[in-house]
Amino acid sequence: MPLENGVSFNGMDPFLPLGQGGHDIHKKFLLALYTMGLKIPPDAAQHIIGSSYDTTEQLFKMIKVALAFAELHRGRSIEFPAGTLEFDGTATNISRAQYRKYNVHCGRFLVVYHRESKTYVLEPMPECKVKKGSAPPPESIADVLPTMERTIKASHLVSSDSAKSFSIVIKKHLKIKCTAYHRCAQE
Repeated sequence: MPLENGVSFNGMDPFLPLGQGGHDIHKKFLLALYTMGLKIPPDAAQHIIGSSYDTTEQLFKMIKVALAFAELHRGRSIEFPAGTLEFDGTATNISRAQYRKYNVHCGRFLVVYHRESKTYVLEPMPECKVKKGSAPPPESIADVLPTMERTIKASHLVSSDSAKSFSIVIKKHLKIKCTAYHRCAQE
């Protein structure tokens, strides 16, 4: 089906490589959305979708990338109202098998949580490699500074754990004079 400028729709279709051989890939994509929403794993979803495991896995990966981008866009467009902002880092996965002496913390996020409205933002951070058996990696100043500069306003009270990067950014870069202590031993 040609468009106004003479370019066919199939030339801009991200599903074109998956739809070779007469498959109705758009219908399969909708079925993949449905099965992913029901949290059906790809090995079972392939029977509902009517495609191979590889095609189902590619569809699931495309959906995950789209959802991750939508979450990132949503998070970066939020303006928090006045109240308490809490900052903390987290990781969703630890890869232990890739290296013999190291663990790789994957899926690292800086979580910004607004206590009064119970809204949150997940800001991605780069993967980090640490020695096996050691504590999780701390957040670096480069990881937290852009997000904290973008989200903290004059009407916010800021709290975080005792990670050095949060303390340095709060005191030196944002010129805020108070720090929350969870225990007396941290003074």
